Amino acid sequence: MRYYIADLHFNHGNMNKNMDKRGFESAEAMNEYMIKQWNSKVKTGDEVVVLGDFCFGSGKVANKILARLRGKKYLIVGNHDRFLKDKEFEPEWFKWIEHYKELNDDNRKVILSHYPIFCYNGQYRKDVGDNPLVYMLYGHVHNTFDEYLLNDFIQRTRDYKRFERDKEYHNIPCNMINCFCQFSDYVPLSLDEWIALDKNRRRNMDIEDMIKTGQALDIDVSFGDGVMKVALPTEKYYRLKDAFAEQGLTIEEGLKRFVEWSVEKPVEFKAWVEECKKEGYFSEMELKAWT
Repeated sequence: MRYYIADLHFNHGNMNKNMDKRGFESAEAMNEYMIKQWNSKVKTGDEVVVLGDFCFGSGKVANKILARLRGKKYLIVGNHDRFLKDKEFEPEWFKWIEHYKELNDDNRKVILSHYPIFCYNGQYRKDVGDNPLVYMLYGHVHNTFDEYLLNDFIQRTRDYKRFERDKEYHNIPCNMINCFCQFSDYVPLSLDEWIALDKNRRRNMDIEDMIKTGQALDIDVSFGDGVMKVALPTEKYYRLKDAFAEQGLTIEEGLKRFVEWSVEKPVEFKAWVEECKKEGYFSEMELKAWT
């Protein structure tokens, strides 16, 4: 059996507090859990393709972790796999190490890359039953705002129809699967398992989930003939949007009044700024931008 998984980031302690917010007490605790999850599924004769960002740290660290993981291992190189350049790393732990690979998996082609490929080789190929014959497996974006942009691209592509050789219009296939390890609770999955998980996950993706990614949204605020661009983290964007809506204002209108207030009544505005600092509504950098 062949399995796939991406962005494990073994030994990368920052993943527990930043970006993924995995919540483990330490990098060591995270490593132990991921090793346990891997070995709960993978048997000695199984194959596991890691779609990049396997380990953060030295070659020695990577060697020790790989020695504890069952199965035949293969690596698609990610941007954090710097251990590969360490002279103490033993590359024979992997059967092959590639930046890009195309493999057959149960009469289907899989395109393997750490980075998502929008127009991948064989994208339009389908069998007589209109089932896809090619899948693009990727990593890199974890569950960030970029994944939501990708999901939007995938859904938009699938909604378009294309005139084909049978003189009929068909929806365009776009079978891109993010094999991010947290989606499977750090367990490597087969192609069919990833297809099922991905279908269900994308069906349940919601704009509210984007708030958790901590990405920034740009708001254009008009002043006379000019426009000021304001960047707000999504969490604060929705908080302000709701607050302004209670006053019957759009977020653009509210921000415009906000800036006008800072000019017309600077004393009141500075008092409000101090209150915001206490409540933690804005960072020091954001408040300096306003003042």
